[in-house]
Amino acid sequence: ALPIYSIRRSRGDFDHINSTFASDMQQHLGLESPDIYPLGVGPRRDYLIDSTMNTQPGVTPRRDVPTNQISPKKMAALFVSDFVNGTEDRNPLSVEVMQLADENVPVVNDYDSGLTELSKIKIADRNKQTIKEMRSLTANGVYGKYYAELKKEQRRLFISEIRELIARARQFNFVNFKERMQRDGSLSDAELAHVDIVNKISKQRLNILENQQESLVEILGGNK
Repeated sequence: ALPIYSIRRSRGDFDHINSTFASDMQQHLGLESPDIYPLGVGPRRDYLIDSTMNTQPGVTPRRDVPTNQISPKKMAALFVSDFVNGTEDRNPLSVEVMQLADENVPVVNDYDSGLTELSKIKIADRNKQTIKEMRSLTANGVYGKYYAELKKEQRRLFISEIRELIARARQFNFVNFKERMQRDGSLSDAELAHVDIVNKISKQRLNILENQQESLVEILGGNK
């Protein structure tokens, strides 16, 4: 099959870096995700995004399979990636379900990282953020709805997998990430600095996620 790319307009400074990071982090956590190809130069680049059809060769997204049929382990991977890159309110329509032989897996057709409008001054505020600000965990959010429909054993699996994935997310190699971004499109000093900021913030967000596990369970369990 021929690759099917679509072009995305930049949502703000460094959107191409944040989207590439989101894609790479999902892959690092064991998901397949559409690749990103930045275009042009400068801090506000448009980019090509690969089709979800190309993530699992020969598998087509299933519109008739509901999100609650996704494997808890794979949904946990998407949640951890979203939390790390600041996707606080994932659009349910951005999650497509791929039916593999042994499990249903999520594939996203859009990246909406909240790390876009970042100045160094805002880093202190980002530090204080709590899990409660993640709108996708509420009763109407994509993860809140998902969790509410899981059986007890699946809920346990979802939460325990999040804990394990935090350790895996810490292993993300930012040196390789930076080198690859430079190879794909020569980065300006501002862009290189932004990669370092993303590195710093992602580590802080992983600390938040690790330290607020009880809050996470409370929020999800309270979505009646």
